[in-house]
Amino acid sequence: MAFEMVGACPRCGKDTSVEIGESLLKIGRTREQPVRIASCGNCGLIFYEKIDKIKEF
Repeated sequence: MAFEMVGACPRCGKDTSVEIGESLLKIGRTREQPVRIASCGNCGLIFYEKIDKIKEF
């Protein structure tokens, strides 16, 4: 599995984050938002980034 570099970590600000995957995050009862799940290599924080569309497999 190849990991893709993503944006800076919101906690430490380093650019050492890698993508874990993508998912639909439930917002309330009826809405969903596509997000990218990422992990920081420096501090270990797992965080979500909003994306426009999920990759098609």
